[in-house]
Amino acid sequence: MNTLTNKLHRSFWGGLAFICATACSTADLIDDQVLAPYVVVATRTPLDLERVSPSVSYIAAAEMDQWKDRSLIDTLRRQTGLSFKLNGTPGSVTSLFVRGANSDQTGFFLDGRRLNPGFGNQFNIEALNINNLSSVQILRGASSVNYGSSGIGGVVNLQTQSNIGEAGYRGAIGTELGAHQYARAAVATSVSTKTWGVGLGVSTLTTDNDRVNDAYQNDSLNSRFDYKISEDLYFELIGMYTNADKEVAGPQSRPTNQDHQNNQNWLISPGFQYTTDLLSVHAFYSRTSTTIENDIEDYLGSIYGTKARVESDEVNLQADYRLTDELLLTAGAVYRNDYAHDRNLNAYSSDLAVDEYNNNAGQAGVWSQVLSRMSEVFEIRGSARFDTYTDYDDSINGGLEVIYHYLDMNGSLFAKIASSYSPPSALDLAYDENLDSNNNPNNTTLNPEESMSYEFGIRQTLLNDALECSVVLFHNDIDELIVYELYDDGNYNYWSDTYNVGEATTQGIELMLQYAVSAQLNLGINYTYLTAEDDDLDQRLAYRPRHLLQLTAIYQPVEFVTLGMSGIGHYDRERNIYQSPNEDVEDFFVIDLFVDWAVSDQLTLFGRVDNILDEHYASSYGYPALGMTGYVGARLSF
Repeated sequence: MNTLTNKLHRSFWGGLAFICATACSTADLIDDQVLAPYVVVATRTPLDLERVSPSVSYIAAAEMDQWKDRSLIDTLRRQTGLSFKLNGTPGSVTSLFVRGANSDQTGFFLDGRRLNPGFGNQFNIEALNINNLSSVQILRGASSVNYGSSGIGGVVNLQTQSNIGEAGYRGAIGTELGAHQYARAAVATSVSTKTWGVGLGVSTLTTDNDRVNDAYQNDSLNSRFDYKISEDLYFELIGMYTNADKEVAGPQSRPTNQDHQNNQNWLISPGFQYTTDLLSVHAFYSRTSTTIENDIEDYLGSIYGTKARVESDEVNLQADYRLTDELLLTAGAVYRNDYAHDRNLNAYSSDLAVDEYNNNAGQAGVWSQVLSRMSEVFEIRGSARFDTYTDYDDSINGGLEVIYHYLDMNGSLFAKIASSYSPPSALDLAYDENLDSNNNPNNTTLNPEESMSYEFGIRQTLLNDALECSVVLFHNDIDELIVYELYDDGNYNYWSDTYNVGEATTQGIELMLQYAVSAQLNLGINYTYLTAEDDDLDQRLAYRPRHLLQLTAIYQPVEFVTLGMSGIGHYDRERNIYQSPNEDVEDFFVIDLFVDWAVSDQLTLFGRVDNILDEHYASSYGYPALGMTGYVGARLSF
């Protein structure tokens, strides 16, 4: 790790110790609060859980704590229709495929604020933590009408914990040690009164992993402040910071001994919310920044560096007006500007810093939505959106969803049709040199990728609500896929071009079962069948498992002991090879276990074993995952 990172790490631990002391000193004044769960991600308006389709998942903070999740990936990997490709061990570059969509076609948000997508249009999810969250909410499928860019695959919205409303203090301290010099510490603390509340979650993690030049360090902070200005007006301030430092071991066939990457992200966002019985208005400004620095050893043994930064400013306004108890009208507007800058420290030019790319890209959009409960059993939702951009064509999208509840049989039917889009990333624009293979001008204007999706779902509860099951059928046609071409004149001179050319189809079935066998035993089965095809090349999209299996079991033999097991299997995958047919890659099934012992109301001890069968596998070809690894930890709550 570099000197700057070590200094930041020492400062971080100092701050962590101070927070621990603060949390401990106020332990006797804690007042637990239990908030009724609600879902925002489906429509950007609060809905009860029974009013959202099976394409929406809600994961509460208590569930994440029960499974000993350390990062957002731990939480998402148990969810139906979500598969990952990791370039090796924890901290490595990670791709998320939601229903087979590309990584840059899913948006990540924190309390409705878009997390900075960086150069590749996807937040570096391998660094995202779950500090100070009340829930993680997932919408699978088209989501552009409500959320705008990168909505073909879906949306992941992280909800922070709001503590305003009840006077009290609370805190928790956790630590964990494990194989490969793994160490993690986390602190959560909150202070609240009738008129204001503060919540803060901090964590730090270090590990050497199991290969040479593979160490990883992650420091993270999530915070929220709420203040009640008047009976109907509230002020909020959301903050997030992550610093991830990763040595890059490279593929097994070509290991790297000096490559290194540092990724820093931060978000700061003030906002106001005005709420009455009939009208709710939410407005916020968000400033985000993502910086990625790489130190790379080239084929001559020289070290050169790159530094890419994307800074974003966003102003967002949403108004909800309740015409009647059964009819809600919503309208929203957004303005966003992304500044992207890429700098290359060239080893062949006396370490001369060269600006490779600078660009400002602006976006303005408006959208509207109608939620109508026609009767006790029938509900319809319609929405439309228009976006205009400075660097590419406008986009118009819409959606229609119908829900029918057959109350006498404890079930619901859902049907949805929607269009969506994902605009070119900063990387797409940077590589769009508008040159052909002969280095001649070839103007290829980039347009947003577009999709039209259909889905139908059913949810049913049986056995006196002990068994909940759902089935979703989905189909997604994706057009204007952006492809990248790299040209080489044979003398180490390169130029590139990006252009819209491709079409793809993703479709499949999602099955979810949750069965409370008894008060002590709960079982879960998720299964996804997926076909994801590149229609132009007539071959499958890489690393999308045709069969995705996720199993969970929670067993509580006695009141103070909990055992848990999760199993994840990827079957029938292919990898792409440049200018060659796809090639099969190995299947894998990985089982993780944990045991939790509640020593008292305040103290919990736990242990976990990941990959207990010591499966030798690679989520991404040539990048082996960790074998069996064990960890022990403790959590003290106040």
